[in-house]
Amino acid sequence: MEVPISATQGPYALTISGVAVILLGLLILLMVIIIIQKRKARTFQTQETSLQHTSALLHYVIEHSRYAIAVHDTELRYLYVSKKYCEEYHIPDGNAIIGKHHYDVVPSLPEKLRIVHQRCLKGEVLSGDDDTYVHEDGSIDYTRWECRPWYTEEGKIGGIVVYTELLTKQKRMASELKEAHDYLD
Repeated sequence: MEVPISATQGPYALTISGVAVILLGLLILLMVIIIIQKRKARTFQTQETSLQHTSALLHYVIEHSRYAIAVHDTELRYLYVSKKYCEEYHIPDGNAIIGKHHYDVVPSLPEKLRIVHQRCLKGEVLSGDDDTYVHEDGSIDYTRWECRPWYTEEGKIGGIVVYTELLTKQKRMASELKEAHDYLD
């Protein structure tokens, strides 16, 4: 059976089977589009899950490090801190400082370290092996530290990572040991 269809170019005739083929083709095209969209959604969801897992793993590794580690963004806001960092710098709750500016958390930070941070944010890697840190009360801590930039996927500096180790106890013990040695001599 033929069904006449008129168009501006003239009359055309389509059979029922011709219409069925067109509809079947459109249905197949629609199904392909739906399958592609579902795959994209699954891929996006998988990537999102993977990204969340990577972030959680990074947080876990830093948090449980034996070393004092702080990760900051370019505005020097805390992104991650290790438990050791919180212990050594008398911060009761590491989660409470996430998002806060480093100088608000440690307002007495010496100017020389502020300069180090700015240089690292420009791409330098700096360190100190036996650096003194004089507190407001006059007490002195000895530290070993390193400050280095970290980079985004685009290769731009995303912030800095600060590694520190307090050496004060070791210095005191070495001094006491020397005094004991000198006394015994």
